[in-house]
Amino acid sequence: MANRIDTTITAQIRLQPNDPLYHRIADVGSLPFLLAGIALAIVFSIWRDLPRAIACAVGPVVAVLITERVGKPYVERHLTTLGGNSYPSGTVTAAAALVTVVTLAVPIIFRPLMAIGAIGVIGAVSVAVVGMGWHYPTDAIGGACVGVGSVLTLDAIVHIPRCWAAQRARASPAGETGTRMYASSHR
Repeated sequence: MANRIDTTITAQIRLQPNDPLYHRIADVGSLPFLLAGIALAIVFSIWRDLPRAIACAVGPVVAVLITERVGKPYVERHLTTLGGNSYPSGTVTAAAALVTVVTLAVPIIFRPLMAIGAIGVIGAVSVAVVGMGWHYPTDAIGGACVGVGSVLTLDAIVHIPRCWAAQRARASPAGETGTRMYASSHR
């Protein structure tokens, strides 16, 4: 059932279920696009950051599984009496996860520009799925949150060992003691 947010936003979007432009935009959340994006992200990141490459490979799959196996069955929100579960949007989840891994995979100097583009892509896919009548706006927002959040969370988790190792190296008493011993013996 639509809420106030859904009805307010939907009133601003041109509703045309058979619009070919909407369908082409929604294809960004399709399996071929997702697989191509994952491959691209792995190629960009594997030579610089192996944990990031792992997150780029696994993150979108985790995001889609969370949407399809946890979110939709748990919420059981239906757009119409004929359709399946609509919350969160799997198409927007896949698109959001895809643009997130590509943004993480590019060199850091390009990330701000990629992030702006990623927001645009997520917005366009969200408008497309709402405009075609596949989802409510809040379904699209939920899908975006799952897609981005899953990838960023997994990226943070796979980087924990590296962070711990760096912290141990900085706080190592052996390094400080060795330096003090060397300095005191050479006075």
